Amino acid sequence: STPKPSSAASDVYKRQDFKDRIRHLCSALKSPYREVALEHFCEEKNAAEIAKAQNKNIKTVQTQIYRSRSMLKALLERSD
Repeated sequence: STPKPSSAASDVYKRQDFKDRIRHLCSALKSPYREVALEHFCEEKNAAEIAKAQNKNIKTVQTQIYRSRSMLKALLERSD
């Protein structure tokens, strides 16, 4: 079954609200995690794209993404 228009609009609103919340939490992280998190989770760039743009080793960026994900998860759990 297709969703009712009102629930679809509500889902879009919730998704945008969640994106705004993630952006806010990413912004709260310390550098370099903030920059990597914003690019990865908000701008949906992969590790290779971020590494190239920031002139960093891809392994460094992958580690920073992994650590920022853990930090964001902790912040999300605390804010719920």
